[in-house]
Amino acid sequence: MARLSRREFLQVSAVTGVGAILAACGGTQPPAATPEPGGAASPTTAPDPGTEPQQPPETPSRFSEAPDLADKVAAGELPPVEERLPENPFVITGLDGIGNYGGGWRLNKRGQADGTARAQVLDRSVLEIDQNLNVIAKMAESWEVSPDATEWTFTLRRGLKWSDGAPLTSEDFRFWYEDLILNREYTVAHPKWMASVVDGELVPATFSAPDDFTVKYTFAQPAALFQYRGEMVNGLGIAAPAHYLKSFHPEYGDEAEIGDLIASNTSWDDWTQLLADKNNVSLTPERPTNEPWLSTNLWSDEIVILERNPYFWEVDGEGNQLPYIDKLMFRDFTDLQVAVMRVVSGEVDCQGRHTGTDFANYTVFKESEAQGDYTVQIWRGTRVECLHFNMTTKNARLRELFMERDFRIAISHAVNRDEMRELLMDGFATNMQYAPPADSPLYYEKQAKAYLEYD
Repeated sequence: MARLSRREFLQVSAVTGVGAILAACGGTQPPAATPEPGGAASPTTAPDPGTEPQQPPETPSRFSEAPDLADKVAAGELPPVEERLPENPFVITGLDGIGNYGGGWRLNKRGQADGTARAQVLDRSVLEIDQNLNVIAKMAESWEVSPDATEWTFTLRRGLKWSDGAPLTSEDFRFWYEDLILNREYTVAHPKWMASVVDGELVPATFSAPDDFTVKYTFAQPAALFQYRGEMVNGLGIAAPAHYLKSFHPEYGDEAEIGDLIASNTSWDDWTQLLADKNNVSLTPERPTNEPWLSTNLWSDEIVILERNPYFWEVDGEGNQLPYIDKLMFRDFTDLQVAVMRVVSGEVDCQGRHTGTDFANYTVFKESEAQGDYTVQIWRGTRVECLHFNMTTKNARLRELFMERDFRIAISHAVNRDEMRELLMDGFATNMQYAPPADSPLYYEKQAKAYLEYD
């Protein structure tokens, strides 16, 4: 059985810490209230498993756009905003009302490999998980699942467009799946979330598209969690711009032209490497996307500038095409302290990534709020770390002891959580058991506060 040092034990024992530290422009705000620690709780009613999804807002009857895009429309460089948006754009209800156009957003990135920094800001998907943990339609207008969860049908918003203005249709989903994922030259291992296991074998889902706006996936076995998995709620990895990429695919493109392209770049040995790079917006900024901002240069550059996507498919409640912010700027760093100092000096506008969960950084951030003109917020993480006894250990004596409920309760009472919080987290965090936090719709007080009192 693996052994932990005392410090390792303390670091992951029964206290709930922060998920991230978010630095954002603006004045300071009082911290959100946290529940008081306590001992064994009195019985309470089990929680409602979730809040019902709200009905989507009505589509505005009129649309507006950013001033720089309006200028391009007037100059004949862009079609009117009504022609750039889908018939039923996704409507966002802002937490603080309607915003204003303009400005920039400065962020840190840790080199070319830091694709997560980009994805956290830019990714948009077919479905989305909202703040109440409900799955809602995003690029899809709606979706249906068969009673046995083997057939999933998604209806796309009519009039969706890629960032170059080309229609985004079911053909882009078909091309990604049938010509890239099912092609064993291009994709060696089929993604498990797009398959079923039958008699120990991975059986890929089948694809069909009744029309330009409908995509259907059929599984050999029930796929009840398909809406939560893979690229359904994690960017648009389930579709690719077929009109752009087909010229690099031997099934559609000119063989001689593909050969010439491969010969022109020493990093490409065959068409699969060529197409993979062309399908990677970090390496090919001109690759059409569905994202709110578009790269103007390579992600590997020290400073990357992104500009507004004129064909972005989201609006606010008054019909203003999003995004509000004109430009994004990602700036490289190699030493984390450089990223920290940029926050302190007011050179980062809003970011949770690369601020760290190190409470030494938190102290620095708080001390410099006024100087840097920003607000530090504690951001709830989506994971919880915990320690528990190995109740299937091969040591029979320990197994019997660990299986004894009263023993585990006694150990819980023997842990001085208040002391641990002071030593490790400067008094931050909340004493609780392994359970959803108090601000979760799944919070269950009896479970969260059981056997916490130090004795």
